[in-house]
Amino acid sequence: MLRSNPIFQRVVLMAFLAVSFNVLVIYDVVVLGKMAYVDEGGFVETTTAFCALASFFVLLFSAICVSGFKKLVTTFFAIGCLLFFLREVDVEDYHVPFLLHYLGVGEPRNVMISFGFLGILVWYLVKYRRDFSLVRKELKTPAFFSALFGLFCFGLGALVEMFEWLVVEEIAEMTGGFAVLLAALLLSFDNEHARSGSIWE
Repeated sequence: MLRSNPIFQRVVLMAFLAVSFNVLVIYDVVVLGKMAYVDEGGFVETTTAFCALASFFVLLFSAICVSGFKKLVTTFFAIGCLLFFLREVDVEDYHVPFLLHYLGVGEPRNVMISFGFLGILVWYLVKYRRDFSLVRKELKTPAFFSALFGLFCFGLGALVEMFEWLVVEEIAEMTGGFAVLLAALLLSFDNEHARSGSIWE
């Protein structure tokens, strides 16, 4: 049964903790007026960046342990998380090695990410273009829906940024960060159990 699955129980616990954390932050900001939480480089933005970076490393290590189409999907997701992290963190404000500083800002960052996604697209077209069933299978997983919700939250944050609704923007992006981290963990769990069948059965 799904409810007795230990992986499912961990996922429910992680989702509950993420929602509880969000509620506490919203209460502190909206009710108690602790607006410093949502300032540029503040607690909420740092939490979002941490979620993106943690997701990247979870997926990076997971990609090493799998092969075939699973490796492609995991690598694609990892690059996306790295993109979100670099978007959230102003690398130029920190004392970091020159190469990391150069690749983490502006045009070099965009070129690096673009080549990463292009490489994965070529990889897919060369090896898996005739087997779309693999893509359909991934689109039905909890990891995909969690990642999709995360992308929706990031998109909402970008939309309200135009209206300068700082609180809504930062809270939406933090929620997206939690959703993406959950998706990364779900995909990692699924990769770990790929040889023994779906963990959601």
